[in-house]
Amino acid sequence: GIQVRNTDIKNNYQNLYQNNQILLNKYKNIYLATDDPKVILFFKSKNLKIYNFTTFNSDGYKNLHNSNLPGFIKIRDLICDIFILSQGEYLLSTSKGGFINLVKNCFKNKKRILKQFS
Repeated sequence: GIQVRNTDIKNNYQNLYQNNQILLNKYKNIYLATDDPKVILFFKSKNLKIYNFTTFNSDGYKNLHNSNLPGFIKIRDLICDIFILSQGEYLLSTSKGGFINLVKNCFKNKKRILKQFS
């Protein structure tokens, strides 16, 4: 899994790809959690099979927190990102902050997270 925050806080996801290109090319499927559809297009342009379940809209939002999407959609997408990233074989990110720290903690405790959903 990959997590990239890139709307209100920019990240160098191009370097993330360059530094992990060999690893990424080993996988048939990669989940990408991001707040920026441009990041998805970039990774797909590298012939990677990228999955993302985020609901984006075109209201000119600064970030997904401030978009006009209904709250239940934001929460649903957030929980999906956390769960899917926590269950991956690898977790790559250039982000800093509370969300990626939560995801890293869930990743380290993937069995406990999985148990919450079974």
